[in-house]
Amino acid sequence: MGLISLKVHGYIDWASIIIMLIAPTLFGYSTVPALVSYGAAALELGSVLSTDYPAGKFKLIPLSLHLNGEVLIGLVAFALPWIFGFADEAAPRNMTFLIAAITLINPLITKKG
Repeated sequence: MGLISLKVHGYIDWASIIIMLIAPTLFGYSTVPALVSYGAAALELGSVLSTDYPAGKFKLIPLSLHLNGEVLIGLVAFALPWIFGFADEAAPRNMTFLIAAITLINPLITKKG
């Protein structure tokens, strides 16, 4: 669709990482959803730092892999509350849905070049 630049995409990626790192403390997550959030933040950090785009440092992963991976991860992330057993905890479940939606939509609205 091409509504946002790669630079803005990177800012959204970094904001997502920060949200995933502070949400467990801010909203009082129990242990399992907190670990899922921290793990997801670590994976996203690795992806951001390794991707060949403005927010990346090491430029090891092609942009197309990063964008396609985010779409796939965004879709799968909606199931995480059930996979890890915290679907009945409103705050981490809803935040997971928010981050999943952002992760899914961000690459779909990014200008690819």
